[in-house]
Amino acid sequence: MLTWAVLPLHPQVGLDAVAAALAEFHPKREGQALRISDFFLVRVAATQVPDRLDWTYASSTAPIGATSVEFLAPHEAWLGRNTSPKLLSLLGFKGASESLTSDRYLQLTAMVCKLAALVTAVIQPLAGYMAFPIGAFVDDAKGYTEKLNPGPLWSYHLGRTSGWIESSGLGGFGLPEIAMPMDPSRKEVFESTAYAVMHAMISKGPLPLGTVLGSATGEFRVEAELSGALWLQPTKPVPGVEATARSRACVGRKRALASLIGPHSHYHVPRGEHHVAQEHFFLGGECYAMTNGVSDAAQPGGSPEDQNTHVELVVHAGRLGAWASNVLAWAGQSFHAHDAARPFRAFDRFVLPSPMQGIPAVLFWPFGHLQPEPTRRVDLWVLLPLTTEELRQFRANPQSQGQWIEARETRQDIHLVEQRWDALAASEARK
Repeated sequence: MLTWAVLPLHPQVGLDAVAAALAEFHPKREGQALRISDFFLVRVAATQVPDRLDWTYASSTAPIGATSVEFLAPHEAWLGRNTSPKLLSLLGFKGASESLTSDRYLQLTAMVCKLAALVTAVIQPLAGYMAFPIGAFVDDAKGYTEKLNPGPLWSYHLGRTSGWIESSGLGGFGLPEIAMPMDPSRKEVFESTAYAVMHAMISKGPLPLGTVLGSATGEFRVEAELSGALWLQPTKPVPGVEATARSRACVGRKRALASLIGPHSHYHVPRGEHHVAQEHFFLGGECYAMTNGVSDAAQPGGSPEDQNTHVELVVHAGRLGAWASNVLAWAGQSFHAHDAARPFRAFDRFVLPSPMQGIPAVLFWPFGHLQPEPTRRVDLWVLLPLTTEELRQFRANPQSQGQWIEARETRQDIHLVEQRWDALAASEARK
């Protein structure tokens, strides 16, 4: 049995209240659980949320309760068992979808909405433990049930405002995710295309490379595999999505880093007026934040020999927040704001526009590289926080910076330097 949804409960709510809310689904008591339609198993249990979930990114007002409603279902059955059109009609749906799995999602969505008054949020374990306040879920559910789409609530989409759309949750069916460029001003049209592709994959299996699909937004070809996701490329220019190469590169980098660091929950920071997009990853007691777009253009004066042509910047800390976004934005903006005679190189330092809790500068420390596609190498540089005294010393005696670097390499204590970010994160959390 897999856990498909976790719904933190309000205090003092138990299984009897849950059974009453789900009465129209005819739940059968099985000990301390409810059986729904011989398929779903619903139980109330202590909330088991991994510590890699950063709740502050989902909601600042709806706390995670001590107990939760859990919806469990067999993995195989999602592909092989159907919900009858009669049952869907009784639930208020206008018709039955062709996808067996879509029908299950419709039923699951309806049950979650019935529990809205009892719970604070919806957490999706099979989509990186993404969490959403229950109110936002219910608002989206109306359009979901009317359109009979297979995934807007349970296979969440990322990158909408950054020029692409990407699923997260198809892995729960043993399928690759999908990603494609999109025009944010026509979100609904592009989402309908993504839903249709998801529907086809859930019903029939993965789409081979080279498959061409027609849609309201034009034809798309399954063109590449990006670390577990299929990239759908327009076969002809589509108004509003001219920068498809940039969108594809963003998805490739994000997924390559995600594969490198392992299981995590993820938060996407959209591209802004003065900064590129960012990807924040949470893994238990450690976090990574990465720029996602600095490497789109070659650094002026960079060279393959120096491994500083296409670079993304990373912050590694115990906790993330707005401070990490600001540090990455400042460094990212400066990366191309110089002439070719003085490119940034690994182990160079960068002085922040204003000191942050005694951290006036950072040092670019090589962190390996990503290979999002066979012909595309992206070097990663971690930003190491420097103290005011270290910066003063490096300026007064340039050789001391090299000695400091050699000492770090010998002792292999970079993690101790990175811990300086934790004091900054703690200070921000107290505000």
